[in-house]
Amino acid sequence: VEVQSVLKLFLRRTVTERELVVVATARADLMSLGEAFDEELALLLSTFSVRLPSLAERPGDIPLVAQHVLEETLGEAASDLCGFETSALDRMASYAWPENVAELAEVVGQAVAMAEGPLIRADALPELFDYADDAALHPRREFEPIQLDGWLEEIERELLRRALLAARGNKTEAARLLGVSRQRVIRRAAQWGLEPWSASSDE
Repeated sequence: VEVQSVLKLFLRRTVTERELVVVATARADLMSLGEAFDEELALLLSTFSVRLPSLAERPGDIPLVAQHVLEETLGEAASDLCGFETSALDRMASYAWPENVAELAEVVGQAVAMAEGPLIRADALPELFDYADDAALHPRREFEPIQLDGWLEEIERELLRRALLAARGNKTEAARLLGVSRQRVIRRAAQWGLEPWSASSDE
């Protein structure tokens, strides 16, 4: 909040005196942040705004962006490393990049440390790409709604039927097999019509 206040004062003077042009970047629309960001400061920074699509929206640009980041990462350091293998670029293009360019820069930095030879291979990319590949090969299936009570009732009815068969209709024995009370067996058997035996077998 304090930084926002100082920046707001600076921008007020800049706009009034036209001393310089301020260029700022943000990961989100400042006007949509509500109380999390000063509204007046958002207006000052949004005099002229350009929306740059995320990497996920422009996968075709990823090879160019990755190459630029690689060169920036290497700087003036003496290195044989000069680019990426096609397999590495393919994996990078299929990744969602939730943190956008900042995440790509971190990934390239890690890949540089793991790289052997002039080109970064796919196996030099961080483990998060292994998880992304697995998710792509095995997408999560939608969970179909079920009537749990109905399923449980069917299971209980089938177990009771089998217990009564095993006990030859003796409800006391069936209750022992199921680990429930005899009263419950009697009640459920009557409810579900599981009464194929004579009354003499109820003992």
